[in-house]
Amino acid sequence: MFKTANPGRPIIFLKKMVDQPIYTLPQEKKRIIIPKIASFLILGFIFYLGVLLNIYLLSLQDSTALLVKIISISLILVIIIIGMMIDIKKAGQEYLFYPQQIVFGKEIIRLSQITEIKAERTYLDKLFKAYSLSLNSSFAIKNIPQEIQLQDYLQKLIGYAKSQGF
Repeated sequence: MFKTANPGRPIIFLKKMVDQPIYTLPQEKKRIIIPKIASFLILGFIFYLGVLLNIYLLSLQDSTALLVKIISISLILVIIIIGMMIDIKKAGQEYLFYPQQIVFGKEIIRLSQITEIKAERTYLDKLFKAYSLSLNSSFAIKNIPQEIQLQDYLQKLIGYAKSQGF
């Protein structure tokens, strides 16, 4: 598209064409959020017990001990809230499948780099009805809902990419 600012100098605007993904895969949100919240709460509780133990061992005055307790609880709550916000944002990310690559956030794997597709399930995956697919040593699709059978789709996508020369 050409647009002229003045008659002698054309200004060229290039429109960047962004391919639309052929498939988007949401993550199983419960599989990400619930274990993280539980670990934050357990670690926060352990931290608070450590604060109480230090208050007891230091024999602090009541007003100072109360101030330390309030500050530590406030700090724990801030850390838990920030951690939950980060995890909710991570849980909202989707895997984007393109004809030649798979994108997750800033991570990209070309279909030609996929060496093997290996399904993996941990105890938490079984509990939250999810699974993961390891595509090579550095990229895995995690937190896939159990209802979605992705392995066959990936095989077909890789076959298509190879036939098209991607």
